[in-house]
Amino acid sequence: AQGNLSVVTLDGGIVVVDAIRTTGASGNLLLSAGETAEITAADIDIRADIRSSHGNISVLAKDRIIIDNQATDAGVVQTLGEGGTIGLVADADIVFEAEARLLTNDGNVRLLSVGGSVHLGVIDAGAGNVGIQAGDWILDAQDDDALPTAVVNIVANALRMAAVSGIGTAGAQLETATNTIAINVSDGS
Repeated sequence: AQGNLSVVTLDGGIVVVDAIRTTGASGNLLLSAGETAEITAADIDIRADIRSSHGNISVLAKDRIIIDNQATDAGVVQTLGEGGTIGLVADADIVFEAEARLLTNDGNVRLLSVGGSVHLGVIDAGAGNVGIQAGDWILDAQDDDALPTAVVNIVANALRMAAVSGIGTAGAQLETATNTIAINVSDGS
């Protein structure tokens, strides 16, 4: 699509099965799944790559956000324009397949899981900043701690993580490459 693209449901989920790319001079992209009652499944299931050439990407779900293309390679959500941002907000969990990636060209990335956990694959914001907040845990979705070289989960200039229950575990540590890091765990380890 050229220009801005919005896909919004008032009462239901969204499943992305084919690649989405905005190619216009501005090209912001919004996916938003709403619900009128709590029994509604309002997940956003990203099973294909999403890219914005010159804009920002926002994904808002009243339930979960899942990034998993259900194949051997990983799903990618990416802003190509310099400074383009990515924001994911879910009332429940944000779940990456282990190799799923959020990529920006030095733009900021924000993840907010209001009442759930964030399971991270890879976030590469370059010189941008990353903020992750979870109502429960922030966890590493990769099983790579025993490998000689673990995959870096987060690359950023500055990283801020806040969770209620904990950040990482002894068997699944988060790997970061940042200049500055701030961590807050309010009720856990």
